[in-house]
Amino acid sequence: MSKITALTITSILLGATGALSTVPVYSQCGGKGYTSPVKRSTTTSSTGASTGTLVTVSGSASHSIPSTMWGLMFEDISYSGDGGLYGELLMNRAFQQVTPGTSAALTPWAAVGTGNISVIADSPAISTALPNALNVSLSAPNSGVSNSGYWGIKVSKATTYTGSFYYRFPSAPGSTVTATVGLKSSSGSSLVTTRVLLKSTTSWTKTSFTMSSLVDASDTSNVFVVTFGSFTGTVYLGMFSLFPPTFKNQANGMRQDIAQALYDLKPSFFRFPGGNNIEGQTAAQRWQFNQTLGDLTARPGRVGDGLGFYEYLVWIESMGMQPIMAVWAGYSLDGLSIADGSMDQYIEQARQQDFFSSTSYVYRWKDIVTALQADYPSITTAYDFDPQLTPTPKSYDNHVYASPDWFMANSNFYDGYTRNGTIYFEGEYAAISTNDADVWDSYGRLTYPTVWSAVSEAAFMMGLERNSDIVFAASYAPLIGRAAENQWTPNLLAYDPSTVYKSTSYYVQQLFSTYRGDQYLPSTLAPVSGSLFWGIVKNSKANEVKVANGGTTAESLTFALPTAVAPRGSLIQLSGANTTSNTPTNPNAVVPITSSISTRQNLTFTAPAFSFSVILVPI
Repeated sequence: MSKITALTITSILLGATGALSTVPVYSQCGGKGYTSPVKRSTTTSSTGASTGTLVTVSGSASHSIPSTMWGLMFEDISYSGDGGLYGELLMNRAFQQVTPGTSAALTPWAAVGTGNISVIADSPAISTALPNALNVSLSAPNSGVSNSGYWGIKVSKATTYTGSFYYRFPSAPGSTVTATVGLKSSSGSSLVTTRVLLKSTTSWTKTSFTMSSLVDASDTSNVFVVTFGSFTGTVYLGMFSLFPPTFKNQANGMRQDIAQALYDLKPSFFRFPGGNNIEGQTAAQRWQFNQTLGDLTARPGRVGDGLGFYEYLVWIESMGMQPIMAVWAGYSLDGLSIADGSMDQYIEQARQQDFFSSTSYVYRWKDIVTALQADYPSITTAYDFDPQLTPTPKSYDNHVYASPDWFMANSNFYDGYTRNGTIYFEGEYAAISTNDADVWDSYGRLTYPTVWSAVSEAAFMMGLERNSDIVFAASYAPLIGRAAENQWTPNLLAYDPSTVYKSTSYYVQQLFSTYRGDQYLPSTLAPVSGSLFWGIVKNSKANEVKVANGGTTAESLTFALPTAVAPRGSLIQLSGANTTSNTPTNPNAVVPITSSISTRQNLTFTAPAFSFSVILVPI
């Protein structure tokens, strides 16, 4: 068993709704983001820098860059878990949360040959958590069932697939049954196959197999198939599973290419399993971590729970991240309602909906947080509402979804925040629309991040970096979405059964995390109303100069660095037309380009229109 890193920070979402005095910028989940989520001291106007202006860089660092600065926020929406990050290839593998006897219960299963199939409530069941099974009636040899996976299955040469399923015969056939398991193309040609022997038993039994493909399929329109040779009659099947090699070969683990893309971001933390996701549509449908533990047959199976708490933690540890777990302090505890008056001496966790309104937040905060801090001093609570509170919150969780214009105009968002010991987690942010009036409207909504949206996020992130004495962590959201169908756009990564697509915003995140530095060097501040932004961090080997130009023309500036530098450095630059996106049809339309650059203590640099650049200046 893997040694699991302790949960070092817990984000407790104490409220879900409520009218506040400030104007919401918009939030995906777990609270709201605000243009002014706390009271700030008056911001002094920045000293301006126009085109060609000298930018003076201090030789004394203002603060250290937190090790937790850049990370990942995972919300299991838009098929980001099942079919996405989670490596399982078979959809509806255990017939959970379906109505037996309906056609919908069979999605995406189909009969092969003369087989007739239906979902039944079987007794005895595989387990109390898995009451349903697939009834397969076979009237001729070589018949069976197929599953088309999550919108297709990728089949690659020299790839070993690991699978299993449960079976039982309602009437024992009297001898061993040979089943053929494999993957076939849409034309019916066999891509990979193996055989398993099924015992003559009326009890649920698990069979496992491995099979290796010798060919590359021409596309992903492939299906998983189980046929039963010469056997005719009825067999019950359940709890199927099929995995390709997973990230770091972890059991019940993550899809390799998606997990690798996330690993390449060099993230420090992983916030999971979301905000609205943990609430569910009802209290009964909320995410319950204890029901995602243990053998797969012990998990009742709300969508996404194949990827359970343990799997999250094993993967988080293998990625070198720290876990930030969101906990819903919601309307009920274990689905129980408590009668009024019966627990007057206690703080009721689930009583009336008005108990959770914003008007009562102040006293609820005091009661809950005081008790938590007394009994669990290692827990850090994150706060996402606006009234003045006692005790003073130790941290805030701020969210913002807005336009590129907003992000550029608010690069100085945290500059005027009072330094009073409170720290901030920019838990969700993204430029999602060019419609400043209403980012939720379909007009202006981005399908994929663009060059402009990514550059504007870079401008905002430089503000986070500049204020990382109080901003301890930040994460773009949402993280992953299916390319062909999703509940939210844009996403940092898009995917289909064969490929993961890295957005322009992905590359900005990667550049910030890779070149995060150890110390922040103050410099001349960019104009609040401008489109040119910069920031300088350093480590023991180099100054790392970041420049974002969100304007329509190239901009030139000179950095007066505090010490002598090496004569050659490196430039990593992302640039392109403002509306260009990386899409499934053109996945590499815009990617960072690395080149050598001449460097000196007075470093002159011209930033192209709509670009984000990182200049590595060796010390």
